[in-house]
Amino acid sequence: MTNLIVEPVAVAKILADKDIRKLLGTVILNADAQRINPNGIEIRLGKHVLFQSTDEEKELTTGTFLKVLPGESVTISSYEQFDFRKETIGKSFPGCNIMAMITPTTTMMREGIMQSSTKVDSGWAGTLNWGLRNSSIRDFVLGYGEPIFKLTFFLLEGDEIPDVEYGDSANPAIKIPMESPDPHERSRLPSRRRTSLARQVRSSIRRSNFVRPDTRLVISAKS
Repeated sequence: MTNLIVEPVAVAKILADKDIRKLLGTVILNADAQRINPNGIEIRLGKHVLFQSTDEEKELTTGTFLKVLPGESVTISSYEQFDFRKETIGKSFPGCNIMAMITPTTTMMREGIMQSSTKVDSGWAGTLNWGLRNSSIRDFVLGYGEPIFKLTFFLLEGDEIPDVEYGDSANPAIKIPMESPDPHERSRLPSRRRTSLARQVRSSIRRSNFVRPDTRLVISAKS
């Protein structure tokens, strides 16, 4: 009988709440510590919104709401800002890198909101942009700064650390600069080119997308 020797395989460590708190103010900017959960943090709806059906960009402000119509898809941004560069990670975890996974909250799933899980590579810096689709039969309303996704952090050590970080490849221009003094004031979401007259027509008759809570005044997407 041959004795099998099983070598241990390195697995990235999922950060717990106490470790995530160490990242506040350096790796995670403009965050709410109350949104930290046992193995992640809830990230909130930021200011920039892109409506996929019309290519229109809108900005949310305090006290405003985003209304996503049934069947509509939008690209949204995070309220928080992140810095996954090695030199920043090293302030809390020397010699390590971090990557993360974005997953929807159970509340969003119960409301019929379809979202794809995705990852944030080590070395990435900036606000997060991702999409969601309202697959329910009702309008879906989200407030500015409302939690919508969860971020789970993976600590990378040794061989888990990539040879090339995000933004350090042949095209370094893809790295998002962190020079903005205000985490809210990030560049707008990239808009897509209108490809048909029908899309422009839909844009001109678009139903309202924003609601102000004080008067319930509906603001047209074209106003």
